[in-house]
Amino acid sequence: MYYIYNNLKEVTVEDLLKNISQYQLFNFLLTGTFLALAISSTTSIDLLSDNLLFSLVGYYFLGLVVSRFGSLIIGNIYKKLKIVKYRTYDRYLAAAMHDPKIEILVQDSNLYRTFIAASFLYLIVLIVDKFYIQYIRIYTFETYAIFALIGILIFSFAYRRQVSFITKRIDKHGKN
Repeated sequence: MYYIYNNLKEVTVEDLLKNISQYQLFNFLLTGTFLALAISSTTSIDLLSDNLLFSLVGYYFLGLVVSRFGSLIIGNIYKKLKIVKYRTYDRYLAAAMHDPKIEILVQDSNLYRTFIAASFLYLIVLIVDKFYIQYIRIYTFETYAIFALIGILIFSFAYRRQVSFITKRIDKHGKN
């Protein structure tokens, strides 16, 4: 059993998993695990670990990044290509108040979008591994800096988008 000490209190991995919503479990952990297994099984890049805690945190974070990539990139590409059509956030809020199943359907569609993003990123990794990996020095300062900058960009846009949703909800309730 793995323990994490938080303010001198033992917290088990099971306790952590209890605090993750079913949506987060499927959307982040499942996607991150799927992508790590696919990459490790078919490329020269090994993302697997024997350490359960490292795996849970690592795959969850990988899935979180993939989900944000799907939300920010895949969602916008599909919108521009008119593959999907969105409604305004106000219409969504009003409809969700009358039909609770909409939220479940949104979560399902987000999961599909995240798997599309994971598949897209997997394809990129396959191509890089097949044709370019011999030319790339993966473990360099520059590579780490690029990954950090990509993370900053992805999460900055995700943060901005989330704050926008929050302020719209607050504004809507402030009018009532």
